Amino acid sequence: MISKVFRRFMIAVQFLTTVPIPGNYVREESDLGRSMIFYPMVGLLIGFLTWGLYSLGSYVVMPVTALSIALVGNIVLTGGLHLDGFGDMCDGFYAGKDKEDILRIMKDSHIGTMAVLGLFSLLILKFSLLFALLQEDVLAPALLLTASVGRWSMSVAAGLFPYARAEGGTAKSFVENVRKRDVVFSSLFMLIISLAVLGPVGVLISMVSVATALLFMLWVKKKIGGITGDVLGGLNEISEVCSLAALSAFL
Repeated sequence: MISKVFRRFMIAVQFLTTVPIPGNYVREESDLGRSMIFYPMVGLLIGFLTWGLYSLGSYVVMPVTALSIALVGNIVLTGGLHLDGFGDMCDGFYAGKDKEDILRIMKDSHIGTMAVLGLFSLLILKFSLLFALLQEDVLAPALLLTASVGRWSMSVAAGLFPYARAEGGTAKSFVENVRKRDVVFSSLFMLIISLAVLGPVGVLISMVSVATALLFMLWVKKKIGGITGDVLGGLNEISEVCSLAALSAFL
């Protein structure tokens, strides 16, 4: 019999990446929320694969082009899941007049002007920060740490904030089934990753990033009352950029 730990790790990999893993590992609804324990570890895996794409590309093309290939590869690897959420969030919070309006716009499958502008700005900022860190020869730890921090922020937010929609949604089963101790274990994994990747500096950057994410979530809760799947995806992107900016500022 496959252990719960293994199953829930595989659920996290299946949900957060496009890695072709056959089979359905969900045995009960609570597995979805409990799988968030392993989000930082899956983030670390994503960071490793993104770094691998850059390393392979740098043997063939210029470093700046290899970095572009790595970013595109990262989008393919994650299925653009979090970017989609960030774009919907930009549309909803810009155009929505109240909670119901914001939630309605975020659920709309069409993409608006603010989503396009927001995604363009996000990717330009992310690329410029990564390129600056490449010049400082810390691209590898930057990719490993930020990918982990982004996923960790989602597990922390899901454990601390309620689900915003009255009806069901993709994120509802995750948010309503993650426990406080799941957040604690996820945070312990993040602590180990931070220390292994960048030592005390990594811990400091992780704390700054998640603190920023939680401040953002307090604002979101005031606007719509809690979390949606789009908010979780957007939170991942915001946390990644915050950790890159913090690392760049520290250096």
